[in-house]
Amino acid sequence: MRVILPVDYGAPGKRFPVLYLLHDAGGTYKIWTEKTDILKLARAFEAIIVMPDGGHGANAGWYTNWKDGSRQWETYHIDVMIRISSNTSTRSATAIAPSPAPRWAASAR
Repeated sequence: MRVILPVDYGAPGKRFPVLYLLHDAGGTYKIWTEKTDILKLARAFEAIIVMPDGGHGANAGWYTNWKDGSRQWETYHIDVMIRISSNTSTRSATAIAPSPAPRWAASAR
């Protein structure tokens, strides 16, 4: 997992929205910083940007728990979201953005 924090993260009383960027089955959490301008974009917005791992190749789980129990991606990501919300200076605004492949996996609250 990779996390980008806003420049003024840690300033007293500051709270930030969270953006989760999902990768497709062929990529990893690194794809966002290796193949996009997300670091440059992150400087322009005051948000915590989280790029969790969702497995890739034969271990890709499309962010769901596998029926046979061998991969627990959904459980892992829910736990990550709870930990980030509980342990960082977040606001209630949260968004999840997929890479092009897992569009059905995206949601916002």
